[in-house]
Amino acid sequence: MAINTEQATGLPRFVRADGPEKVTGSGRYAADLQLPGMLTAKLLFAGVAHARIISIDTTEALGVPGVFSVLTAADVPDVRYSAGVADRTIFARDVVRFEGEVVAAVAAIDAATAQRGVDAIRVEYEPLPVVNDPESALAEDSPLVHPNIDTYRTDPNLPHHGNVAAFSSISRGDIDVGMAEADLVITGRYLADGSHAVPMEPRAV
Repeated sequence: MAINTEQATGLPRFVRADGPEKVTGSGRYAADLQLPGMLTAKLLFAGVAHARIISIDTTEALGVPGVFSVLTAADVPDVRYSAGVADRTIFARDVVRFEGEVVAAVAAIDAATAQRGVDAIRVEYEPLPVVNDPESALAEDSPLVHPNIDTYRTDPNLPHHGNVAAFSSISRGDIDVGMAEADLVITGRYLADGSHAVPMEPRAV
């Protein structure tokens, strides 16, 4: 059943300026831009959950016809970023901490060539203990995902400890009294899966 929002609310119908382009697929995004001389980039992801990077050999990748550049952590400043706890670098540096962490990038004449360059990069890893469960990560003897977190830029209002990136506690009233006086107490646990918002266009500049 169609609803006339203008009649239902008494407000004039609002049409987004970019609405028609988005719903018809004719809108252009940053990924649609094609400029003269533009190269295409492909990323090499770690593919392992936790490991020390022993070596990265880009020699073969640089020899692929049509590949213009191959970048790793050695080619960019050692700068950490992120909100709250600055724990990320552009490329994995020394250690990879999740399978999707970027180890290298290849710029080439087209996407297929860039992928051939990525496939030609040789990375040697030394496996490290994996922390893939929140419960085990909170244990006192858990391997630390970021053993050097004390050297990172962090929010001083959100203290960290072990694998806990930040902790904040808000208390109101006396919980013991509230529980004792309640007509019904329901105790449960809620587990949320890891998720991320997926906008129609990723962050782009």
